[in-house]
Amino acid sequence: MTIKITEIAAYFTDKFKNGVEAKNINFVLTNELKYIQYSESNESYVLTERCPEELAKELPNKFKPGKTYIMWNDSIIEHLPLVKSLEEKFSKELRKIESIKKESIGNEKLILTSDFAKEKNKEMKDINKALNELKFQEYSESKGGYVLLKPFMGKNEEYLDKNKNKKTRILWKYDSLVNNSLILDKLKSFETRVKKYSKKEAEGYSSKETVFKFNRNFDYIRLVKLLAEAERVNDTVKISELKDRLSRYFVVTKFGTLVRSLGEKAVLNYFFGKTNKSTYEKKLENIEETVFSDFYVEFEYEDIHGNYTKRKIYIELWGFKTQKDYLKRKKEKLSLYDKAGVILVQLDYEDIAYEFDDYFNAAFIKHPDLDGLSFDNMVALDHQYSALKTINDLPVSYRG
Repeated sequence: MTIKITEIAAYFTDKFKNGVEAKNINFVLTNELKYIQYSESNESYVLTERCPEELAKELPNKFKPGKTYIMWNDSIIEHLPLVKSLEEKFSKELRKIESIKKESIGNEKLILTSDFAKEKNKEMKDINKALNELKFQEYSESKGGYVLLKPFMGKNEEYLDKNKNKKTRILWKYDSLVNNSLILDKLKSFETRVKKYSKKEAEGYSSKETVFKFNRNFDYIRLVKLLAEAERVNDTVKISELKDRLSRYFVVTKFGTLVRSLGEKAVLNYFFGKTNKSTYEKKLENIEETVFSDFYVEFEYEDIHGNYTKRKIYIELWGFKTQKDYLKRKKEKLSLYDKAGVILVQLDYEDIAYEFDDYFNAAFIKHPDLDGLSFDNMVALDHQYSALKTINDLPVSYRG
């Protein structure tokens, strides 16, 4: 059975109850065991002669023709040189931290800032920002970390980081941190600021500006990938943390609709600016299975032969081309669209940031069931049909 470097990191994180990352694994494999080395021409790591043949192999990278990537045998997690090196770096450090936590000042429990963040399900940057603004701590370049400004709240502790560098961290008295109303109120105020900013942003940007902003928001994609990895290894703490961080990406369009990503926000802003017949997350008709499309739009018009036409169009915004689980779900969803026999227009997550109007209209023109009409063409025909219908519904004396 093969295993990726991120899966190796996840295994040792669980084993040592400490944050082992892929870069830590690569550091040991490169600098200590010398099993791999970075290749500029390959744009990735390659195996060296020192790596035992049974531990790994290089495979062609289908996303980068002519390049390779390393796939490890799952026996790597029991490879003694690797286990010993990681144990020395992470397991001993963990035992030291735990022993420090058991100390007390006035018989009080001590915790790290990261413990507080986990307990309150907050990001470290928000916790540190609150503590800085309240003047409870400050960052010291010379100490390589935050130092305590209020001695009655805990103490400073020197420690060696993973690279054996001496740094300083704060051990807080549990009650002075966790139950401190000043800190809790400050954190709550940050949440309010985020909500206000999101609404202002939604109302203040045009669809093109929104798409341009979205194109730079790779952090969202990164968090989704990390969440998928955390769910795969059932890391409940990480899952909770990542879901909390992703929740801020549930944004409001300038028309008040709550959506899951800035990409969806851009598309829906475009829709609502053109027609009032569009819907977000429409249940698929004609099948028993419960499936929701990303978007749905409906048009009524007369075709070139004068025949009444009603088009019900479902729209999907696809993304994450390299995620196997996502691609599997995409394939399953497409088969359900085929089963339902509906019109489906497909958009690409990566492409909507470039010439949005042209790309969007082209997706409609290319569809074999839409008579070569663009989205804008259909909007115009629908408006024309609605106007004629309204006039025909009026009493003869009012038609002019």
